[in-house]
Amino acid sequence: MLASGFFLVPILGLNSAFMKRIEGEMPIMTYSQLPAGAFCILFFQVPAVLFFIMAFRPERSAELIYLFYDFAWMYMTSCCGLKIL
Repeated sequence: MLASGFFLVPILGLNSAFMKRIEGEMPIMTYSQLPAGAFCILFFQVPAVLFFIMAFRPERSAELIYLFYDFAWMYMTSCCGLKIL
C-alpha cells in the first residue's frame, strides 16, 4: 500500500504533459492538476503509515491499536468517498 502511491507519479506526470500540450499558451489547468495529483499521493501514504505503526508494536494497548485502525480506515474511506461523488 505504501509503494502504490508512488506508481501514480508517472501517470500524473504524463497526464499533466498531455494537458499542457492541449491547453496551449495558458496551461492553468495543468499547473493546478499537477500539485493536486501530488497531494493525492498522501491519501495512499497516511493510512499505510498508520497500518505500519499498528503492526510494528503489537504490545501496545488494544484501545490505541483500535484508534489507529479506525483512523486509518476512516481516512481512507472518507477520501475515496469524496472522489466518487
